[in-house]
Amino acid sequence: MSGGNHPAGVLRLHLWACRSAIRGTGRPVRPGRHPGARAGAGCPVRPPLRNYRRGEDLRRHAQTGQCPGGQIPACLHPARRLLPQLRSHGDRPSRFLGGAHAGHHRRGAQPHRKRTARHVPGRIRRLAGIGGNKVRIALAQVWQETHTFSPLPTGLREFEANGLYTGRDILDRTAGVGEIGGFLAAANADGDVEPVPIVRAWALSAGRITAQALTLLEARLVAGLVMALPVDGVFLSLHGATAADGVDDVAGYLLQSVRQMVGPDLPVVASLDHHANITRRIVENATALVGYRTLPHDPFDTGERAARLLFATVRGEVSPTIGWHKIPLLAPADRGSTDEPPMHTWFDAARRMEQQPGVLAVSPFPVQPWLDVAELGWSAVAVTDHDPAQAQQLAAELANQAWAMRAAFWDIRRLPPAEAIRQAAAAPQGPIVVADASDSVLSGATGDSTCLLRALLQQEIGGLALVPIVDAPAVEAAINAGAGQVITVPVGGTLDRLFGQPVTITARVEGVAPAGMAAAGPWGSAELGRTALLSVGAIRLLVSERRGFGGADPEVYRRFGVEPAQAQLIVVKMYFNYQSLHALMKGSLMADCPGLSTWDLRQFRWERAPRPLYPLDDLPDWRAG
Repeated sequence: MSGGNHPAGVLRLHLWACRSAIRGTGRPVRPGRHPGARAGAGCPVRPPLRNYRRGEDLRRHAQTGQCPGGQIPACLHPARRLLPQLRSHGDRPSRFLGGAHAGHHRRGAQPHRKRTARHVPGRIRRLAGIGGNKVRIALAQVWQETHTFSPLPTGLREFEANGLYTGRDILDRTAGVGEIGGFLAAANADGDVEPVPIVRAWALSAGRITAQALTLLEARLVAGLVMALPVDGVFLSLHGATAADGVDDVAGYLLQSVRQMVGPDLPVVASLDHHANITRRIVENATALVGYRTLPHDPFDTGERAARLLFATVRGEVSPTIGWHKIPLLAPADRGSTDEPPMHTWFDAARRMEQQPGVLAVSPFPVQPWLDVAELGWSAVAVTDHDPAQAQQLAAELANQAWAMRAAFWDIRRLPPAEAIRQAAAAPQGPIVVADASDSVLSGATGDSTCLLRALLQQEIGGLALVPIVDAPAVEAAINAGAGQVITVPVGGTLDRLFGQPVTITARVEGVAPAGMAAAGPWGSAELGRTALLSVGAIRLLVSERRGFGGADPEVYRRFGVEPAQAQLIVVKMYFNYQSLHALMKGSLMADCPGLSTWDLRQFRWERAPRPLYPLDDLPDWRAG
């Protein structure tokens, strides 16, 4: 995707030329050799620091943006020059690429931003003896977990629906939320860090990202980064198990794009979901990697930890080195909770390693398993302070421990659907959360399985049961009928026809939200679209156009006048990340339904994953070197 006349490749070529001018590589760019060059003029390049003779020269550059003997090149704002090519890819690229910088290109204005003191790295400003000595850290997020067997493609629309922000909008909308919220909290506590927001793109787990969406996301990332240069470091929030059409390793792909922009020495720290698929390209292009510590996940805390490590690296207090090992192992998330063995045992070993002198971060990565890509497998990563041998040794120890426990990660304890409903209904006190893990919307499933709805309809339950399901036609029927009306309509099975079939119900429309709704979760909000609440006896069926957070946000039910704390059971479409229900629930169960996020990985046709791979293959022994 990055070569030839492809817009992303053209953009990278152009921005590389601009980066050479900004960073002072001394490489002249001849007229017409890159898209940013004006006809007959070229892009004049003078190494900004090469001609500095006295402190006042450095001070003048910091205050005026002028280099001794030459101006900063006129190609520092490349995005607008590429709009004709990007428009061919649709999705309103002029608005998308403009972001916080769109106003810099009014008619008649110069095609580059004046580089004032606040755009010069903190270390240069401190040498110059001028004000504004904060370190400048670029921050960006491109986050999506890919389920390569999912029928739901991930286009730009999916990112826009769940939070695609640029510039100052990132600071305003993500404070206190997710990895970026954690970064901002750490920067605020530090007091000497200036966040430079680039792009925040978050989408719900689904199929591969479309080539068009990846092109535009990469373009916004690298264009925004070049417009922010110079910076002292880069913070990237990535999932790590993300694939796109033609790109198996989106995290490594984007890290490589950033590394090409900032050069080999600038600190680049990435926070990752611990279900990331660590690859060689990720490791080679990052200064440090920091993964989640818990399931249910801890994105905010992870953002804080990664930020503090980045700040220390920028200031020269530490020099991170990465050691890592791949493990030929897959497992579903059934035993993935870090609150109990065996996952607790593995993650606790990482915490003990972090207590050793010189160890900066140790991260186990039990990759999400519905990902048919090259280099698939669990990973162990250790980051040490300038000690690669120690990092590699710790990673090997952690990898070998996971392999020794591999059978324990396959101790499946799901209940048959009818038994899960029976036990939840018979519990002395509710609500009991019943997880439909095989239809997990946070694992890329469709959220429209009728497995537990069928089990509920076949049993008499004494208390209220809350059930979410995705079905756009059923929402349309409910809205057309209106609140208070009775409708007969098929629900479910509209997206995933492989594992589920519709169920026809006669229900009362308790309420509708024709303007659309959103659900809240650990990473921010996720769109539900138009939504309706239907009642069938004691069942309250939350029917939505989009997946949201799979019924895990109690506020969605409250907007329809239903208090989840009074329910006997609550069905959620996920494994463990229903933190918003923890204060209400009195217990939880996991049902063994069919679905796209099933524990039985042999049901899928594997084509790209490396083999042998436990348990898909007979692999009696393995050991990290």
